[in-house]
Amino acid sequence: MAAALSIALLISIQAPIFALTQGPAQILVQTPSGQQGNTEILPQMPGYTTQFLFRDKEFENVSGQDLSLIYEYTPQDQSKKPVWVAVEIAETRTPLHPWEVCLVSWPIQLGYQTYVDQLDLRDVIILQNPPVIARYFAFQYKSSNQTQLVFYWFETTVFTIDNASAQKHVKLSLIAYPEKPEDVPSMEEQLLPFATAMVGYWQPIKTWSAIAMLISHNGISLAGITAAILVALVILYVFELREQREANANAYTKLSKRNQQLVDIIQKTEKRTTPTLGNLQRAYQEVTMEPVDSTQLEQKLAELEKIGVIRRTITSRQDEPTLTWKTQITFSIRKH
Repeated sequence: MAAALSIALLISIQAPIFALTQGPAQILVQTPSGQQGNTEILPQMPGYTTQFLFRDKEFENVSGQDLSLIYEYTPQDQSKKPVWVAVEIAETRTPLHPWEVCLVSWPIQLGYQTYVDQLDLRDVIILQNPPVIARYFAFQYKSSNQTQLVFYWFETTVFTIDNASAQKHVKLSLIAYPEKPEDVPSMEEQLLPFATAMVGYWQPIKTWSAIAMLISHNGISLAGITAAILVALVILYVFELREQREANANAYTKLSKRNQQLVDIIQKTEKRTTPTLGNLQRAYQEVTMEPVDSTQLEQKLAELEKIGVIRRTITSRQDEPTLTWKTQITFSIRKH
């Protein structure tokens, strides 16, 4: 079924449904003071000076990103506020976390208090064709009452890093700090031209890319190649999945009785409801008749996840990301 859909899609392509961004090949440049981010990846803005501030290597290690670069647009008019730019680059989209998830949704899902109060959150269309939609997020830190505004969106482009070129995923964030709450609307209006200029700067000059034209003119041939590759990948995936599940089943048999019981509780909860931390905590107490707090349970789940018998996932509940756990062992394999 998946192969048939892939073939039908490729044959029907008459125009590209994606656009590759276009930017300077070299993301890092060598200067007398050492290696730093290339300012040419950002457009020049009238009345502002562009400068590279620093590379956040600590955040790269924590998030799993390849690069996290911070730039600043410094206004020549002192009545205006500077605009900061965060350029986050990674092999996949996964390490490029949405701002509101990190600051609001994720702490709430884990049962923690948030450090910020959300003031505004909405999508803003920056470019119509191809469509580019940015997320506008305004929030205030509880400890200092400082307000922060962020426009951010995602791109895909080819970068050269350490003399090696590869396609990367990028999150671009425009950041501003209004001094007073009443300054928020004017600061938002100040960020919009930056977002529009940056999106336009990163787009290719021609509407249709060479890759899209290749697909459009050779859809049938590429469909056959894609179908063959897809079938091979599906077969390989099935074998690898079965081997992994058998290995997990062996690991399950070596667990303590209490840990085996927790795995069983997760599987039963999966069948009845969403296996969130709260639902698993209630199910665990019902089965064992013993109290367990969320911190203890989360530690137990983390240990089982390291072994491989369960895994954590993010699911959407009412458009909000929710942390859940799922077993990596089928019931029939365990019984066997």
